[in-house]
This record gives sequence, structure tokens and C-alpha cells, in this order.
Amino acid sequence: MKCKGINFFSLFFYTGALVIFIFAGLNACADFFDFTSKVNPPFLAKSETQKLLESKPKQEIPFKKVNFNFSAEEASEVLLCADFTAWHKNPLVLEKTSEGFFSKTLFLPKGEYKYYFLVDGKAKKDDSAPAVNLDLKDCPLPEISLKNVL
Repeated sequence: MKCKGINFFSLFFYTGALVIFIFAGLNACADFFDFTSKVNPPFLAKSETQKLLESKPKQEIPFKKVNFNFSAEEASEVLLCADFTAWHKNPLVLEKTSEGFFSKTLFLPKGEYKYYFLVDGKAKKDDSAPAVNLDLKDCPLPEISLKNVL
């Protein structure tokens, strides 16, 4: 009796079937070997770090919700350039609302922040905020806006 060689298609088919069989078997046995899902959480041992975190008193979060708004119905894009965005290097995009405003909500730590808007590529200060003089090479405006987060 003469044994014929296995062609490429048969080798590919049998290898694929073997891989599927192995993964199906491992998936079927996963519930059997997963003991943590069957144990109630109060009975699990807590790590030392988790115990320390739970024992420390809760601290007040030093971040405050800050809204940046700009009214420009005809504008297609408004960017926020600020001292916390490295000015024009990493500006934040404001989302356009249905009322024609551009808005962005951020969470910032308490402090004083200087900023201006880029409206379709032109720098504009926020007229609703106090102005401050700033001498920066990268800033296109002599006065920019100031926002205090308390």
C-alpha cells in the first residue's frame, strides 16, 4: 500500500481545525478554572494598598468645573489657547452648540488662568472676562482674557 503525501490544502485545513478545537476547549474550561468569579467579594483578601486607601480620610478634590464660552454664529471653528495648553501649540477645540455658541467644559485646579480664542484662525479675547496685558512672543494679542478659578 502506497501512502500519498498530504497536499497544502489538507495541511492548512487540519491545522486550522486543530487551532479551533484547542481554543474552543480552553474557552469551555475557563469557567471551571476561574475560582475568583464564584467567591463572594467580602471573602476575598484585600491587598495592603487597598486597605490603606480605604483607611485614609477622603480628601476634597481640588479641581473645579470651568466653562469657556464664545459667541460666534458665523464661525466654523473656535480653539481655546491658554497657559495650560502651551498656548497655540496644543489648543482645545470648542464644540458648537445649537444656539450659535462655542463651548468647552474643563476641570481645572484652583488658580488664575490666562487665555484667548482662535476664531477661524484669528486671535480674539473673551469680552466677558477681565483683560490682562501679556508680553509673550507667541501671543498675537497685546491683551488676553483672565479667568479665576476659586
